[in-house]
This record gives sequence, structure tokens and C-alpha cells, in this order.
Amino acid sequence: MLADASLPIRLASSLSILRIVSKGLKEPGDKLQLIKVLSLGQVLDALEARTRQQQIERGDSVDEGEESYREALGRMLSVLGLELAKLVDVGASLHFDSRSCSSSKGTRDRSHLHRS
Repeated sequence: MLADASLPIRLASSLSILRIVSKGLKEPGDKLQLIKVLSLGQVLDALEARTRQQQIERGDSVDEGEESYREALGRMLSVLGLELAKLVDVGASLHFDSRSCSSSKGTRDRSHLHRS
């Protein structure tokens, strides 16, 4: 739908995907799975390249609708980047929490060995 010939459909599709990725899924694993299933990074890259080529072919002629679509693709890419950064933060936080729990547990377990 993001590559549909109809500009209104492309704009509506991009807005829908943007909302789902940014707000629709709360669980990090679900969000990551959606990004993978949709191949969002690859799709955005291909669409941006195609619209950039079309823009070059138009030359000085400006198509406001297509420029709006390129802006929508940019917003989607921005949201994708932010959401991936959040997922990395959540993953790092979970990793850190599990390590600190293991460390403190290990310390606690060893502490009783030092008592005489």
C-alpha cells in the first residue's frame, strides 16, 4: 500500500504504519517483530530511492503531493529510528538488571562463606 499509485492511499498507509509502530504496540518484542515482518527499513529505503529518482526526473517541476509523501516517508524513518533506539535501551536495561541481580546474588552467596 505504501507503493500504491494513489497518493491518498500512500499517505494514509504511511500514517497508519507510523501510528502502529509508535503507539500501537507496547511490548518491545511485539514491536520488533512487526518491524521485522514488515521489513520496514528495507521498504523505506526502496521507496525513498524511488521517490528521489522520480524527483530528479521531474527536474524543476515540483509535485506538492509527492513532496508530502517524501515527508511522510521521512517521518516514518524518524519514528522507526526512535523506536529502535528505545528497544535498544530496553534491551540494555534488561541486560543490566539481570547482570546486577546476578552480581548481587553472587556476592550475597559468597558473603556467607567468609563468615567464621
